[in-house]
Amino acid sequence: MNFITRQTQQIIDKTLDNHICLAVTGLSRSGKTAFITSLVHQLIYATQSQQLPLLSVYADGRLLGVKKAAQSKLTVPPFAFDEAMSNLYADDPKWPVSTRGVSEINLVLKYQVKTGMTRFIKQTGTLKLQIIDYPGEWLLDLPMLSQTYQSWSETFFTHHQTTLHQVNYKPWLDKLSKVNLLDPMSDEEVALLAKEYTDLLYEAKKQGGYFIQPGRFVLPGEYQDAPVLAFFPWPIHQNAINESDWLSPPKESLLHKLQTRYKEYCHSIIKPFYENYFSKFDRQVVLIDCLQALNQGQKAFNSLEFSLTQILDSFHYGKRHILRRLFSPCIDKLLFAATKADHITSCQQPNLLKLLNSLVKDAKSNIGFSGIDIDSKVIASIRATIQGKLTKGSHITPVIKGYDTESNQSVTLFPGDVPPYCPNGEFWQSQQFNFVQFAPPKLEKHDYLPHIRLDSAIEYLLGDKLK
Repeated sequence: MNFITRQTQQIIDKTLDNHICLAVTGLSRSGKTAFITSLVHQLIYATQSQQLPLLSVYADGRLLGVKKAAQSKLTVPPFAFDEAMSNLYADDPKWPVSTRGVSEINLVLKYQVKTGMTRFIKQTGTLKLQIIDYPGEWLLDLPMLSQTYQSWSETFFTHHQTTLHQVNYKPWLDKLSKVNLLDPMSDEEVALLAKEYTDLLYEAKKQGGYFIQPGRFVLPGEYQDAPVLAFFPWPIHQNAINESDWLSPPKESLLHKLQTRYKEYCHSIIKPFYENYFSKFDRQVVLIDCLQALNQGQKAFNSLEFSLTQILDSFHYGKRHILRRLFSPCIDKLLFAATKADHITSCQQPNLLKLLNSLVKDAKSNIGFSGIDIDSKVIASIRATIQGKLTKGSHITPVIKGYDTESNQSVTLFPGDVPPYCPNGEFWQSQQFNFVQFAPPKLEKHDYLPHIRLDSAIEYLLGDKLK
């Protein structure tokens, strides 16, 4: 099937409402690759594994089969599903490698039709599912599309206590304090200041910061060392200039150079990425690792909350009908999912759900105004632990058992309580968290990937299209 035929087929599929483009969204380390790997695995082997009881099309016995399909975009690399599965089923299992570029995987789900006009035409239906994977770092660039260089700089430094976490940015700011923004500066000098800024972003990410902008600076791909990445935010409150100079700086000035590169970055890197992928999504799941943010402390948790709010403002939401499906795609179902539910005891999972809802309450309120369906769930894409209990006299302690990646040892422990709300400043002074990072479970070749409530997530995202 050639490119034009594939595009025509996609239009037909959207008209019949049997094509879904799913946005698997999340910041770096939220578990996107593991989620996609497990979702594909669970669907392909659903009729054999019997691990999706909450997926209605399976529970009704109407799911006939699922298989991988050809990609719709031949210029996009395929999602490394086979490689991820090989890592998980190795003698020394490893988590799937984090995404370093855009990739795509497509599935076709065949099922017996239960409701709707289609049942009078045919007894079987198909749903074409398209999933796009991409680095979480690039996601953070989307808000920049609606900002000028000046407003972006102001936003960054307004939140620099959160965005740079515990990083010592003062030496870099001291250098900027000696620079006149309206004077010329050579490309080499600009590149050096941009590199120092990029090093700060790397350090912020290492220490658990989430609001890392521009995202391509820490994962540049084919733009490594390109001049379009050689810019940085300007500390407006520290180095003030007139508003007229912002609007019309001298053409040879540093400000003109920074504004030009910022605009080019938005136009040539962010905008095509957004238009080619994000503006075409139908359904969205936002994966959030609340536990790691708790481990990193108050600044990291605040950084996560702020980053999520910024990102979600960049997506289109609204009820869809046939014209919107064809010409103005927008997301009509949104799922917030707290990942790594297997890293805590089952008794703490209700608290994790409450924490998730507390974290995204403002975003849910704003998005819900568009009239779309929104839900929240606690999941583990690939369950790495087993639940248990320790009894000492009359006292029973719930525990989990798994393989700790840091100590390289099997551990049995109660990992701690999860707060049911976003902690305030006073809470952080008296409370510390130490949620362990676990390795994948050891699996035999005939085993299927274990999970927690992934079938519930799939039902919410796809169930209404499989009636």
